[in-house]
Amino acid sequence: MNKPKQVGTGVKKMDYIYFIYPLTMKRYLLLTLFAIDFFCTNAQCQFQHEWDYRYPGFVSPLTLEADKLGKPFLYAASNEFGLKIFDLSGTPVLTLDTNLLQMRVMSFTQRDTLLYVAIGSHYAADPPGLAIVNVADPANASLVGYWIHPVVPNSNGSGIVKVEGNYAYLGGMKLGLVILNILNPSSISFVSELPLNINYPANNPSNIDLYNVRGMEVRNSIAYVCFDAGGFRVINCTDKFNPVETGRYANPITFTPFNLPRAYNNVVLNDTVVYVSVDYCGLEVLNIKDTSNIVLLDHYNPHNCPVGVWHDAPVHTNEMVYRDDCKKLFIASGKSEMLVVDVSDPTAVDSCGSYGSVTDTTATWGIGMHNDSIFLSYLIIPVYISWYHPFDAKWNGIKMIKWQNPCSLTGIKEEEYRIQLLVYPNPSSNDFNFEFDKEYGDLQLEVYSSLGTLVKRTTYKNTQKVSLKIESAPGMYFVKVRAGEKSVLLKLVKTD
Repeated sequence: MNKPKQVGTGVKKMDYIYFIYPLTMKRYLLLTLFAIDFFCTNAQCQFQHEWDYRYPGFVSPLTLEADKLGKPFLYAASNEFGLKIFDLSGTPVLTLDTNLLQMRVMSFTQRDTLLYVAIGSHYAADPPGLAIVNVADPANASLVGYWIHPVVPNSNGSGIVKVEGNYAYLGGMKLGLVILNILNPSSISFVSELPLNINYPANNPSNIDLYNVRGMEVRNSIAYVCFDAGGFRVINCTDKFNPVETGRYANPITFTPFNLPRAYNNVVLNDTVVYVSVDYCGLEVLNIKDTSNIVLLDHYNPHNCPVGVWHDAPVHTNEMVYRDDCKKLFIASGKSEMLVVDVSDPTAVDSCGSYGSVTDTTATWGIGMHNDSIFLSYLIIPVYISWYHPFDAKWNGIKMIKWQNPCSLTGIKEEEYRIQLLVYPNPSSNDFNFEFDKEYGDLQLEVYSSLGTLVKRTTYKNTQKVSLKIESAPGMYFVKVRAGEKSVLLKLVKTD
């Protein structure tokens, strides 16, 4: 069950769609391109560093995510700093500090113009809590309301929060699952609380501090919870006042025949399959079609981590982003920084690339993605002790990297993001002309080889017609065209 998997080539079939209308014998093409799948690259996923922002002192950013409504802002749960808001160039524009938000900030989720913020630190004697922040204007975000657990102060704060309907599902770390009514954001009210059994998968745990609600997805009133040393849990919350655990799973190799450490950190849900980040070893893929009989489909362990060895392991997977358009999972992986895994076959996941090195002194916690921009948060460990800490981490802050060979766009509506243009001649021995239906203030053309390697990137201002020269070898190329907020892909053929 804990088979090592070698880092592979991530080879996938090419898949592209385009619309071509011949106009004349001059090989003019009118392309009306929609927000459809890009090609899935045959090459390893490749990335380019764009910018970084270093946090002062020993503060570590945690969860981070770009604005879901497409506004050019990035939100970062910043522990002692509170909630920091950046523009997409990495410039801080606003900080909602811990005095305003009542406690340290650990995580958040966005719905429409509201951020639901998990407050209460893992690293302090905090109770769990929830703050709600209005980000209709991110540069002038404001606190709407907050709730703090009234009873248990020393419970490791909050690990995660998810929202569905009129309810927030708060990961109360040691307390378990807390359900809150958020119908009135300025007056959050308690609904129910479900402590989780810490005697699974093994009885008499040696350290109850290891049992924490760290990761969660909620779909149709079912909560899918990562309970750290307590494995993966499924909780039916149809009756909000009486949530019931209906399924649980932990890899038997971690508790049979010896009770070894487990660290189920985060979860991504894809229909009847979940991807679970297992802190010291990588990724588990579970079939949850029958939650009373959860089945392990695959265990991805890229560095062949030994079971139960948490300290100084090369992989500490945590937060993840799933791209359904190309069946890839992007994972913040601690010492390994970022792993990209192809999950098109959930029973045989394989590498599609990585970013960072296990030999440097940088380590990630969180990951966010907006189109082909990826944001990573980096932790700091001021004094590293190999037998005590998970990794040596000396740089704390946020980095943005660009995915060089993306396979699709995300979240774009066809009717809003249509571009009409002429491309001629095509095929061509060298020069390709692009004539758009109107003038665009910002145009960018990125040329990729048939293997997905970035060949060149050019930008233009205030123009309706551009010429692109491809000086590489003859063959098939793909050009990603960005026009303002619009982005499409088309195929070019270069002849001798």
